[in-house]
Amino acid sequence: MDLDAIKRRLRERTDIDVSASLTTFAGEHVDDDDIDPEEFLVWLQDHAPLRAEDVAALHAGGSVHTTLPGTLTWADGAADDPTEEQGRPAGLPAPQRRRITKLGVVGEGGMAAIHVARDENLRRKVAYKVMSPSVASRPLLVRRFLAEAQITAQLEHPNIVPVYTIEQEGAASSMAYAMKLIDGETLAALIERSASARASGEAVPHSLTLPALLETFLKVCDAVDYAHSKGVIHRDLKPANIMVGPHREVYVMDWGLAKVHTEAELAQGTVELETNASAGATRVGAVLGTPAYMAPEQARGDNDIVGPAADQYALGLLLFELVTGRSGRPRLDGNTVLGLAQVGVLEPIVAPHPSERIAPELVAILRKATALEIDQRYISVAELGDDLRRYLADEAVAALPETRVRKAQRWLAHNRETTFRGVIGLVAMIGLLAAGAALKVNADAAAARAREAPLTAFLSEVGETAAAIDDHFALMEAQTEALAAAGRALLLYGAPQDGPVRFTEDFRDPNLAPSDYQFASSLGGPMSTRHTDVFVPPALGLTRDDPRLRAISPIRHALRHAHISSRINATRGEASNEREAERMWREELGPIRWAMFGLSTGVLFEMPGNAWDTRQATTPESAPGTR
Repeated sequence: MDLDAIKRRLRERTDIDVSASLTTFAGEHVDDDDIDPEEFLVWLQDHAPLRAEDVAALHAGGSVHTTLPGTLTWADGAADDPTEEQGRPAGLPAPQRRRITKLGVVGEGGMAAIHVARDENLRRKVAYKVMSPSVASRPLLVRRFLAEAQITAQLEHPNIVPVYTIEQEGAASSMAYAMKLIDGETLAALIERSASARASGEAVPHSLTLPALLETFLKVCDAVDYAHSKGVIHRDLKPANIMVGPHREVYVMDWGLAKVHTEAELAQGTVELETNASAGATRVGAVLGTPAYMAPEQARGDNDIVGPAADQYALGLLLFELVTGRSGRPRLDGNTVLGLAQVGVLEPIVAPHPSERIAPELVAILRKATALEIDQRYISVAELGDDLRRYLADEAVAALPETRVRKAQRWLAHNRETTFRGVIGLVAMIGLLAAGAALKVNADAAAARAREAPLTAFLSEVGETAAAIDDHFALMEAQTEALAAAGRALLLYGAPQDGPVRFTEDFRDPNLAPSDYQFASSLGGPMSTRHTDVFVPPALGLTRDDPRLRAISPIRHALRHAHISSRINATRGEASNEREAERMWREELGPIRWAMFGLSTGVLFEMPGNAWDTRQATTPESAPGTR
């Protein structure tokens, strides 16, 4: 490994004082004539604030060495019989048992830890995934660990991380496997940087533009479609499980929740697992995966029907993040998000910056991939990828019917030379016809321009206003759909939440009103922007501690989100974040004045929270200052 390369990478990737670190390291190793780059990296991992991806990248960026090691270890880790010298090349020493040398932990989870390690035989760095001691005593988890290694190793595709070897680690029941050490960052980190750059409204680096991210997404689709052709479902696709290298290499990682789709495919040799096929699957009713990226059938635990369409849905949510720069599901607690996933709730599709517009073709592709019903999604992930490629090529997409106007626009765009020649010919003809009456034409044209200028300005203003109205109603429609879906999820799956449910009259009591219940000039009186007031018809006899009310109380998050997101969109950048939108909410009227969620029983949750007079009216319009 080249020390100069390590120093250069440290200066490029980190804020570490490289010179001071080298001086300190050299002082602790006074007996060494030269600084060993590998030992320095191991030391640095214990003494400097290095991120896991930085450690992996530094190890992966080493130089190539061809010197043979002093001893040789075979792939299965077993030493040869010392008497078997006849078939060994002259000069090669007898092999030893240990092949992998661990250099440091770069990631750790419940089932395993991932080390940077050195393959002593091939003189290369690898990622070495070691089973946790707590897993080694649980046969089901051991089988799942082995299935992950075997499935990943058999999925030989350029966009799936390759596995090199699997072996025992320490105790006989503990296992580990080596795979490619990737120099890069997760797609989650790329999306975060892209969203930040796009939200600023400034020039975005090419690697962070939406087209560049979509090309990365297509490679993920190719890998997942290949896995599906082998009968394997990933079941945990998300940006954090996708690595992107410095040369745009893309790897789908973490196949720990993968399952083999059918026994028939196993029998046909599509995937030749050496463990029981159920090791990669789960029992019926179990919910495995990440709630924020689950398909509805996966979130409900309907594992009999969880197949390629579930992976496609997760890819649709991943595409949502690429397009909008934020998660497709509200950022709530895990149980609530799981309930939203079960009924397919998605956030509104809004661009990161008001000046950026999302193409209707892209919206249609996204909605089709995340359709609630399986038969409404694409037939396969390959079809999803093909439709996205058609969009990038400015061709008609299967997810959106082609209109005559759009078809004409595409023809003109794809036949620029023909169009240009036609326009030139038409201009020349008009010029010849107009030559005989140039003076009159000029006078008439000047008069026409004078008459048309106000009309043109008026039509332009009308067009802009119509577009703004369309955007406004689209946002309101999306917020209403999201609110209804969130309410359905809470009614079906909501669990009683901690914390009080505040009735409308509680806002009049300083001891019961929330801390943010303060005067707001937009209302002409006090209001809360974080807590709903709840109106319950007296005839129902419900108390504040009623578990049904407490189970629905998280609807306040969806009601608040409707207010905040509508203001950010309506101000077109003036309210660039939630805090600024909340301030404007208190100071002036906005697109939404009241957001409410009501039940057929007459129970009403409304935002902002307010002490309106329930004895005189059934709507908050009787609140002080709202008439």
